[in-house]
Amino acid sequence: MATMVIIYSGFLSDMERKQSCDDQERIVRAGLDRLGIDHRKAIVIRDEVTPGTDLDREGFQRLLELTSKHAGVTVAVDGISRLSREKHTVDFITDL
Repeated sequence: MATMVIIYSGFLSDMERKQSCDDQERIVRAGLDRLGIDHRKAIVIRDEVTPGTDLDREGFQRLLELTSKHAGVTVAVDGISRLSREKHTVDFITDL
């Protein structure tokens, strides 16, 4: 059974470049290549101009939904701070 791969990216303010999500996705895909993880059918989720402390982010909520409904999910991010900025990150990873 194939593992679902989710690539999550985001930027927090309009002071960051819109291309930031593209850059993050490119970095994550390169890392998945190095690990030998097939990411051709990856689900890409983006949150743009949304604070990492806001748990109601549309993309983050979709990520929570997908990871709760499917076993064997690989979540790939450029940096842990892209998921959340506070204790929520630890809670999310623990739940996975």
